[in-house]
Amino acid sequence: MDVCYKPLLAAVILSTSSFTANAADNVDVAQFFALDISLNLNKEEVPSEGDYLVAEVGMKNVGETDANIKYWVSVDGPQGLSFPAKAVVSTNSSDFEVDTDNVEEGASLNFKRGIWVRDYMSDGVYVVSVEGVNTDTSQKFQQSVQFTKGIDSDGGKKTSGLSIQSKLLSADHFGPGGGYALISMDIENTTSQPVEVEFWVNAVASNGFDIPVYSRVTKTIEPNETEMIVRGFWLDAAYPDGEYVITPQFIETGSGERVDFELNVFKGAL
Repeated sequence: MDVCYKPLLAAVILSTSSFTANAADNVDVAQFFALDISLNLNKEEVPSEGDYLVAEVGMKNVGETDANIKYWVSVDGPQGLSFPAKAVVSTNSSDFEVDTDNVEEGASLNFKRGIWVRDYMSDGVYVVSVEGVNTDTSQKFQQSVQFTKGIDSDGGKKTSGLSIQSKLLSADHFGPGGGYALISMDIENTTSQPVEVEFWVNAVASNGFDIPVYSRVTKTIEPNETEMIVRGFWLDAAYPDGEYVITPQFIETGSGERVDFELNVFKGAL
C-alpha cells in the first residue's frame, strides 16, 4: 500500500509499509519523490542457540523526481539490545544500484543483509528495521519486521524436550494497598519419552526485596502431556512500592537447558 502525503503528515511514515514524500510544499502532485520499501526475513524463528538469518530489502522510487537519501538497517532486541546490521549509506535515488536483473536500473535498489543472532543474546522478540531520511526534506522513513529467538510466536520458550509458557493472569498494577498477583505456567513434553523438569518462581523489587513465590519443585512430564499450574501471591501493603519482576525459571534436568520468563507488575501510585 502506498500512502501519499505532504510534509504536514510526515508522522504517517512510521506506520506504513511504503511512503511518498513531497519535496516542497508548493509542487504539483505529479512532481513528488515517492519511495516504496519492502523488507522480508528468510525465517521468523531462531532457536536459543542462535542462527544466521537474511534480511532482503527492496527500495523502489515510484515517484516523478529523485531525492538524496540516507538509509541503514538496525536490529533491536530484549533488554535494550541494539546493533547495526548495515551502516549508514548516502545515495541519490537516481544512482540506485541493481543487484538483480529483473528490476529497472535507476528505479530500484535490492540488497540482502546477513544477521548473526548469537547464542549469548537474550531470548525474546527482535525487530529488524530499515530506516532513513530524505535529506532534501528531512522526512524520515522506516519499515520493520519481527523475528523471535528461543520462544514460540505466542511467547512460549523451548528446550530440547519441552515447550513452556508462563503468563500473568492478574492485573499488572496494584495500588499502595497491594493486591493478589496471579501467574500461569504450562509445561508441555514434546517428545516420546518422559522428561524431568525442575522449576521455581520468585519476585524481586527494584530495591532487591525478594519474595519466594513458588518453592523449587521437580516433576516428570509424561510424553505428549502438559502440566498446567496456576500460582498466586499477595503483594502486601507493607511491601515496598515500585516495579516487581516475577521470574518463573525452568531447568530440563536431563539436558541442563534452562529458560526463564520475566513478568512485570507494579505496586504503588502511578
